Amino acid sequence: MVPHEVMRHRWPDLARKLDDLDPASGGVCLTQGGRRRLLVHGQSLVSSDPRREAERWVDAALAGFRGIAAKADQVPRVHLFGHGVGWEVAALLERGAPEVVVHPAEPAVLRFALEHWECPQALADPRVTFAATRRDCAGLARPGDLALETPLWRRLFAEEVAARRATAGLLRSAELRLRILVVEPFYGGSLPMARSAAAALRALGHDVRSLSFEGMAGARETLHAFSDRHPGAQALAAEFTRLMGHMVLVESRAFGPDLVLGLAQSPFTPEASRELRSAGIRTAFWFVEDWETLDYWRGLHGHFDFFLPIQRGRFQEKLAGLASTPVRYLPACADPDHYRPEEWGEGEPPVLSFVGAGYHNRERLFLELLDLPLRIWGSDWRASGPVSRLLQNGGRRTTAAENRRIYANSLINLNLHSSTYHAGINPDGDFVNPRTFEILACGGFQLTDRRSLLPELLEDGRELVCFDSVRQLRELVAHHLAHPAEGRAIAAAGRRAVLELHTYRHRMAELLELVLLEQADVFPHAARRRSLDKDSADPELAAWLAALPPALPRELDAVADWLRRRREPLDAAAATILYMQELRDWARAKGVEQAYEQARLQREGRRAEHG
Repeated sequence: MVPHEVMRHRWPDLARKLDDLDPASGGVCLTQGGRRRLLVHGQSLVSSDPRREAERWVDAALAGFRGIAAKADQVPRVHLFGHGVGWEVAALLERGAPEVVVHPAEPAVLRFALEHWECPQALADPRVTFAATRRDCAGLARPGDLALETPLWRRLFAEEVAARRATAGLLRSAELRLRILVVEPFYGGSLPMARSAAAALRALGHDVRSLSFEGMAGARETLHAFSDRHPGAQALAAEFTRLMGHMVLVESRAFGPDLVLGLAQSPFTPEASRELRSAGIRTAFWFVEDWETLDYWRGLHGHFDFFLPIQRGRFQEKLAGLASTPVRYLPACADPDHYRPEEWGEGEPPVLSFVGAGYHNRERLFLELLDLPLRIWGSDWRASGPVSRLLQNGGRRTTAAENRRIYANSLINLNLHSSTYHAGINPDGDFVNPRTFEILACGGFQLTDRRSLLPELLEDGRELVCFDSVRQLRELVAHHLAHPAEGRAIAAAGRRAVLELHTYRHRMAELLELVLLEQADVFPHAARRRSLDKDSADPELAAWLAALPPALPRELDAVADWLRRRREPLDAAAATILYMQELRDWARAKGVEQAYEQARLQREGRRAEHG
């Protein structure tokens, strides 16, 4: 069988998707200048001797694995990120891999590679499987699995590799217990995002401290208002920002983090970032804003080790032209602890709802929906005019609790991404806002304007429904008002997708994987973790651990978090695990762990002094 025929026989759904692709899409091409070259985004897919190159790479990767493996003569199940023209797969099979899960980065690259595949027998081998999409990765990892990325995949597809690792549970960061300082924003929508990010990092087993500036928001606004009235006083606002940046430094010196993470509106200064980096502390900034609306990124981007916007394309190109800081796309998500299904309570639930601030484009579009049963929640809307009569609760800002009741109980949730200069729908809109995921996490049915980055995250018509024009939006509203069961089925699929792919635990795992993909030893002083499996010589506890879900890391925080989420009666082993975590967290809060670490460092210092 030729490769495409094998694919159609073994993976018909994937084969159909590949057949529908343009062979020249995805930055792939074939050149004939003296010798054949398979190019992916301008880089060679394989060398002049692809078989020998693949075998050398596989042998080096397995040699590294055997250096740390308990049983050096056994090759584990392998997740292969990168496939060339098949020789990497064949080499792993020849060296005894019981199963090889191939993770293609882009469908177009896979189709291109299959057209030049040199070992179809590897595709036909029953030990080979394909994880065609990120959805196929959910819960895929098993304890002991080995993940390998080819050098080309690490360079060109780091974001896809990190997302798949996070979704599958193949985390390099699971081997480390990192100290992470999360610098909270003063206020706004990114503040709860920072808190959800910190909670997710803790759930992933890291030692996390949050630096809060919430009480400073009033002082900051007062200073800015004062500076607006007195132009000569601009330096006061700048001095206040420098003071906040110095607080970040003081907290970092006390905590000793491996990583300092900021989000949009966090009071970072270039001076503080430079000092952190010079002290060997890595810094990352998650820019959860539209770069064309808020441009303060210009003064920050080059001062971080990693800059993570929720946009691609032109923004990434612009950033690359300004500084060499690695830029990696990291989309928004939802926190299922805050956004979940909830009963409406008293009164009639909304039929058609919108939650959000009153941006120009929303005012203009909603003027054409005045005859529909639309109810609007949110702040910063015009106090007068036709749209104002749709406002609920006096046009004040809503809480997360109010939002989840609205999202969960509206027959139709309308989501229109903001724009300050479009008269309605932005035809070139790219980023996907947090509301998209939050509505779905609550089990709500959603109609949203089409975004260029949405298809790789959520499926139109299956998990939500997109519109391109006001006319199409009105048609969709009429259809789903008449067919509510269809909307409920789509909403259920959307909620499953968010829980499997788009939570803060996924995003924070992706963030750490992106950092570790860039540089394996980026956290040289990070503590190593110990597995509960390795620590347990008790047969009863070992049997209890073996009964846990296969993809769940056998690590204290991960197991404790799973037990709490399960919300079932605890047996003795489960209660002991939760007690162990609470005792450890108490010791951390009291500074016992820090005092122990300082004492250890002092002892080592004295030993070094005395030879």
